[in-house]
Amino acid sequence: MNELAARLLTDRDSLRTNGFLRLLLKTTAPAEHLSAVNAWRKQADYQLLYEHRYQDNDGAESLIARIPIHGDPEVRNSPERETTVVTDEMVRWDNENTPALLLRGRLSIGGLSALTFISGPAPSGAVILTRTFDGAVGTPTAYPTLAAFLVATSASNAPERHGQVSFASLNDFLIAFSADGDPVEMGDWDTDGVADRYEPKVLVMEPVIELPSTSDRFELVYQGSSFDRIGVVYFRIRRGR
Repeated sequence: MNELAARLLTDRDSLRTNGFLRLLLKTTAPAEHLSAVNAWRKQADYQLLYEHRYQDNDGAESLIARIPIHGDPEVRNSPERETTVVTDEMVRWDNENTPALLLRGRLSIGGLSALTFISGPAPSGAVILTRTFDGAVGTPTAYPTLAAFLVATSASNAPERHGQVSFASLNDFLIAFSADGDPVEMGDWDTDGVADRYEPKVLVMEPVIELPSTSDRFELVYQGSSFDRIGVVYFRIRRGR
């Protein structure tokens, strides 16, 4: 038993690399003699904290981007039902729905991560990034490029608080991203009998977009209620430092 504890301690870095973040000895039983085989036996119980890998190996169809919650105060499915949807800093767009990604300060946005699966031609709808605030009047100032938009929104003397940059299509928007790791396989959204292959991408925003107060907003919007082609794209913000 001492040898086992020593080996676990020695191999802790290797265990952590393989997902075992914490190992804790909870209990040990007194040694007992087994007369039938003339041997001794001793048991120990360990508690572990294990982190599953991002790569799915268990048949998951998608990532969790929205969690609908229903409350029935009196009778199940009653008219008095209360419904809400919990979201994080991530959104899923597909050929059924393209909800906007809306974020409020206080936070710094250092970029966007994306997982993309496009079956065939890319969806044709435009994509719009907007940095605005509650109570803003008029249409946002339009910037010709992402670089110009980022410089304006981060200017130290008079930062743009109500501006936007548009991309003519989803493909034009994704061109601004770069590859970010190995593909991820999950689900079969196009029902072709083959696991869908999602490409990880990243868009680094330099300078970062600062949202210093809760009235400041960042919006990522697809022009259209859904993709006009079969495909799925997940977007998630990357917080700036």
